[in-house]
Amino acid sequence: MASTETTTSQGDAGDETLEDAIVSTRMAQSWLDGTMQRPAGPDVGYDGPPFTFRVTGHPPATAAAITRVFKPSFKVLERMSNGRIVVSDHWGESAHRDREGVAALLDGRSDFAPIYSAWDATAFPLAQALALPGMFASAEIGTAIAEELYPSYFRADVERLGILMGRLKATGEYHLFGNA
Repeated sequence: MASTETTTSQGDAGDETLEDAIVSTRMAQSWLDGTMQRPAGPDVGYDGPPFTFRVTGHPPATAAAITRVFKPSFKVLERMSNGRIVVSDHWGESAHRDREGVAALLDGRSDFAPIYSAWDATAFPLAQALALPGMFASAEIGTAIAEELYPSYFRADVERLGILMGRLKATGEYHLFGNA
């Protein structure tokens, strides 16, 4: 099969071409770049001074997910809130190490941080099932199932720590590494 053929109709996201991804994300891209026409949102009624929303993570600030998704999303959030929410983001473990997300949320270093539940079987015992090899046909299917099961099976572990879930994602098969 040529690399430019569309194979997404077969349901294997791993065969999606760059062209397919561009077409399927066109609406999201127009939202991120500010060209999407959207109706005015409701006034949230907050009349106080702007407040800072602290976002932290371990990827470098130059990572594509940061430069092409997170930072543009923060600009949209600031615009949508009429400047009442100001995002302060810190990347590359500059605010905390990758495994310190819960501590950073609890001690005030962050308001939104990644928590790798698959790395902590003690705090997140039920979430371990999301990382079992072959459990899901794709990360997208795993994420959809995890989000559906969250209220019944995962919420208690998260909220017991004094934090709230902002986004739940099951990763792909590529998260296991070795050096042998």
